[in-house]
Amino acid sequence: MLFALLVDISYAIMGAGIGAGLAAIGAEIRSGE
Repeated sequence: MLFALLVDISYAIMGAGIGAGLAAIGAEIRSGE
């Protein structure tokens, strides 16, 4: 049960990291044009 919670949290953090990365890349592309 605790393990499932830890996996859930790590996936949430990873998802947030990917989202932030994509947002940063998108902003960089827009400012570069």
